[in-house]
Amino acid sequence: MIDGCDQYQNISLQRLFEQRVLLSKDNNAVVFNNQAISFSQLEEKANKLANLLISSQIKPHNRVAILLDRSIDTIVSMLAILKVGATYIPIDLNYPSSRIEYMLEDSQCHAALVDENGLECMNAISVQSDVCVIRASECEAMFPGFDAHTSQPSDLAYIIYTSGSTGKPKGVCVTHQNLLNFSAGMQKSIGLDSVASIASLTTVCFDIFVLESIVALLQGLSVHLVSDDQRKSATALAQVTESVDALQITPSHLTLLMEEPRFTAALSKLNLLLIGGEALPQPLLEKLQSATSARLFNMYGPTETTVWSCVQELTHRSQVDIGLPILNTQVYLLNEEAQPVEEGEVGELCIAGMGVSAGYWKKPELTAQSFVQHPLVSNGKLYKTGDLGVRQPDGSYQCLGRKDHQVKVNGHRIELGDIESHILAVSGVQQVGVVLSQNELVKGSIAAFVVLHSDESLNPGQIREALVSKLPDYMIPSHIQVLTTLPLTDNGKADRKSLVQYPIQSMEPVDVQSASLSKPEISVPETDIEEEVHRLWCEVFNRSPICCEQGFMAMGGTSVLAIQLLGAVHSELGIEVKFSNFITRANTIRDLSVWIEDLILADMSDEEIEALMASELPSIETQQ
Repeated sequence: MIDGCDQYQNISLQRLFEQRVLLSKDNNAVVFNNQAISFSQLEEKANKLANLLISSQIKPHNRVAILLDRSIDTIVSMLAILKVGATYIPIDLNYPSSRIEYMLEDSQCHAALVDENGLECMNAISVQSDVCVIRASECEAMFPGFDAHTSQPSDLAYIIYTSGSTGKPKGVCVTHQNLLNFSAGMQKSIGLDSVASIASLTTVCFDIFVLESIVALLQGLSVHLVSDDQRKSATALAQVTESVDALQITPSHLTLLMEEPRFTAALSKLNLLLIGGEALPQPLLEKLQSATSARLFNMYGPTETTVWSCVQELTHRSQVDIGLPILNTQVYLLNEEAQPVEEGEVGELCIAGMGVSAGYWKKPELTAQSFVQHPLVSNGKLYKTGDLGVRQPDGSYQCLGRKDHQVKVNGHRIELGDIESHILAVSGVQQVGVVLSQNELVKGSIAAFVVLHSDESLNPGQIREALVSKLPDYMIPSHIQVLTTLPLTDNGKADRKSLVQYPIQSMEPVDVQSASLSKPEISVPETDIEEEVHRLWCEVFNRSPICCEQGFMAMGGTSVLAIQLLGAVHSELGIEVKFSNFITRANTIRDLSVWIEDLILADMSDEEIEALMASELPSIETQQ
């Protein structure tokens, strides 16, 4: 029973969705790439897929992985798995094969729902356990009716894998009660049903996607699912934002997108803006309050307590804090002895209530460390977040950052020990310290400082190359520097505080093709377009010069930097390059310049091309 919200009294998630379909059957449920399906059509597709799962021997409490390209079928799959009473496990097809293999093995998946790319992924990996591969497209011939299973509150709804300190991701087990309470909490705290539509731009493996999909649908919202290409384009996201009422986004992503004037203008059309996943900088709040009249909310919560646990409306508020707990959620500030701190003192933020998940899949010892019994909590357990906080005079809470070796980068929670474990596994590496650098030149980037065995001559590019097949791109350090020794504290431990501010002037990432620590020969710009593109790369990477034939990822480029670069290309050169084309076909200055030239020529008339060929190539400004 979910106390405090009548809509959620004594009802299962499956029945709640069926009620929503009856209320909103002809309304758009999901919009993707100019294709829209209604709630009744979504129900029918989910029923067909649920019948396919049943015919494939999937039963309640089984675990089913989702390996699909981003599409309407992503949401259909989540609903179908829940209808059967099974547990869904979202997996990003862009993850390294070794990580996908581990998630499938560790979760003991009974089946994997796939499309063509998902099938190719499954064929390319080696999974020891018996996983039934089910093509989602085969559901079209199935019966459109389905008598959905009624799940119990303690049944698992989904397992989300997050970074783990041992080098292996850990699965967070979220129950139906957790999910229902979160949905009720969002309704009560922010009035989600006050808007008609929401943009869904988060990756399916990020737990906040749950709000942009299942929770939004339960409240009757139309979910505008953003494609992978749209997610990487500020212009495309501006178009989506102009067409919806609500948006959920991380501060880092929002800061990046607001460099595009059209996106900033689009914010003014929103009615609701949810910001979370990492700390919200004060200057960004002030910028937002000037850019939009939308209701602004700062959202806080770890995956282990079901997406968001605290909410603060910041529409007319000058100070950034995380606010108050949502429905049926309690927050405590505890000291090192697990005792409540005095009023105004700093303590560890600990969360109790209906949002606290069932713990980590198959990791009882790790679960026992973070999910604890406590005298303050009469029913259930207390989750220790590892975040430090303080209670404000008005009763709201302020988060002061991490107390451990965990950070958030672009909304992704990352165990730095996870990255260190993989770097130490690289042959030739003796020691490593990974930090979130606060050096002004690279503030907020993951930096790795490496000590090699005396007889080794690895360069940063070779280390990065070894990580590419093991870690998601958001976990690969933007900067890797080889040191003779790591700085140490007085007790002989690696001095991470020193590394956080370590000088990075010599921290020049080396191309993976380079075989030595010597700086590679620089290939300089040869055309006007290359000059312009080179300038933009230098601004993004904050260094100069850059070799025109050096690969973007080999330089330490990330998806966030790529979005920033392509946004600059669009705003300054008037050319829009798709993220997928940039990564696969045009990821050097030289190749990107050729790609831009081709796009320019494609927009020119025959007469303009003849005039161009009869003269010297004009500047970018002349052509635009």
